[in-house]
Amino acid sequence: MTPPAPTRIGGILATKAARAVIFRRGPSDVVQQLLWDLDTDEVQPGQWIRARVYTRRCDLSPGGRHLVAFFSNFSPHRMEVAARKYGLEHGCEAEAWTAISVAPCLTALALWF
Repeated sequence: MTPPAPTRIGGILATKAARAVIFRRGPSDVVQQLLWDLDTDEVQPGQWIRARVYTRRCDLSPGGRHLVAFFSNFSPHRMEVAARKYGLEHGCEAEAWTAISVAPCLTALALWF
């Protein structure tokens, strides 16, 4: 029996505010976004997503309110669901996308496949 994979974290600091977005990955391919207020040391839990978040391809606005993030999802079933949901012709168009959201939510304000 293989041991469970450890939880991994990564984060992005805002440049002009005492805020950070933390990505908690695990178990497996689920990621949770958290908003960390560095002044009060409070962590606000955000949404979960079943996709890969590339933290090195993400950025936080200077004020720490908006997040631009790059995701990928190579599951054929999930790509077909996304293709139907967003009216794409082929599921492969939904393999990777970039979204802008309000931290700590992952609901896209703008979305590019």
